[in-house]
Amino acid sequence: MIGPAMIRAAMIRAAAALRRDHRGASLVEFALVAHLILLPLAGTFDLGALFLTQRGLTWGVEAAARYASVNSTTATTAAITARFAAAAGPSMGAAATAATTVSIAYAPADAVGGSVTVTASYPWSGVLALGGIAPRTLTASQTLIIQH
Repeated sequence: MIGPAMIRAAMIRAAAALRRDHRGASLVEFALVAHLILLPLAGTFDLGALFLTQRGLTWGVEAAARYASVNSTTATTAAITARFAAAAGPSMGAAATAATTVSIAYAPADAVGGSVTVTASYPWSGVLALGGIAPRTLTASQTLIIQH
């Protein structure tokens, strides 16, 4: 017959064996520390993507405004928007460029001496969403004097 003393002795032996067995300790330690390493890394990737997208918007509006100011008599809204997409596309990607709203405004008119303003806005959200950077609307604007 198995008594309480035997059960207690078996439990003590099992606990002692578990204390000596260190297999899996590295996995447990990694699980405790991994989020402390990966979360800042994810934030760094998201922050880099944010800056790259903002720079793409800036490149795009600079190229579009330059095109509109030099070709004011022949530049159409579609041509200016295409110039924006060509300049912003390499850093933003085709999908992001297509999701960008581009607006063109002339003041007082599209004549020599007037000005053209190209503004672009893009609803940005982080790729990883783990870095703690909230979604936001990125904007860029460029105003140039019409030359020709």
